[in-house]
Amino acid sequence: MNTPAPYLFLRLICIFAVNITLLVTHSWGQANNQASSGAIILLTSKGLVQVLDPSGNQVAGPLNPGTVLAEGFSVKTGFAGEVSVLFSNGTVATIEPRTQITIESFLQKPFDAANRNVSDLLGEPSSSQLKINLASGDLVVKTKKLNRASSFTIITPVGTAGIRGTEFQMGLDAGGGAKLDVSSSVVEFTPPGGATVAIGKGEGLNVSPTGSLSQRPINPAISANITSKNSAATNIASRVPLATVNQAKTKASALITNFNNGSLKGSGNSKQTKDKDDQDSEDNKPGQSQEEKKDSRSSAIQKSALNLRSISGTEVSKGRFEYERKIEELLA
Repeated sequence: MNTPAPYLFLRLICIFAVNITLLVTHSWGQANNQASSGAIILLTSKGLVQVLDPSGNQVAGPLNPGTVLAEGFSVKTGFAGEVSVLFSNGTVATIEPRTQITIESFLQKPFDAANRNVSDLLGEPSSSQLKINLASGDLVVKTKKLNRASSFTIITPVGTAGIRGTEFQMGLDAGGGAKLDVSSSVVEFTPPGGATVAIGKGEGLNVSPTGSLSQRPINPAISANITSKNSAATNIASRVPLATVNQAKTKASALITNFNNGSLKGSGNSKQTKDKDDQDSEDNKPGQSQEEKKDSRSSAIQKSALNLRSISGTEVSKGRFEYERKIEELLA
């Protein structure tokens, strides 16, 4: 039996509409699941700490707990400076004194906060790709177990460390070599043009400036430092709601967009990178009172021109940090 033309036409229209709907829904779902900028949330900061934008210009402070950074930004600590941070994939890190790192790239897929805190995570909340460049100093790290699709690498002049879920400290010495100490799980290290070596729990690795490797037991003093620094950072990070972490990811994306659009203005003088090392020396002048040192640091911060986007509601009460869920919009 032949179908009348009007009905056939209507049927074709319906099929076309359904297919378009499915296509749009599928495309929206793919887009909605695309990786976007991961966030780096400042937990604690002491001493002289400097943030550089992707162009190398100094970014304005103050660097309050809750400050959000994104890929492309760098953190540099002075003689007595130290920073602990939470990455939106659940990793915590302490940037030790006289250290400079750059977040070369950090992308992460969306995740459902589901009324959880960071302490509820057994592994990272969603897959991520994180790459850090360690230019100088020491970095202490504790990660959540990474998804199979994830990657986390630390790049140094003498090789690259690959991490899957572990606790460790990695640093560069004044002579151009590197040291890696692992207190939990395994870190794989690959020198330029060389074979990868796995450094397990309780083991350490010395890397010469030329890339030659020498395995050894973990340094006991460094092992204690890993435990101390990671425990302190984890204790603070554990209270952060995943809803706040999600909001921080939104802020990180906005930070990159604003920078690319030229609406974020740094100090306009990358010479200030030389900078606060000079200011650091000033802070340690003989005969200078603690109050004078504090004033000089505050003055340097107040001269900056850009407020980073931050999470509000961070308070210190009897040594405990309490994070509100809301993120405050700060004007650039």
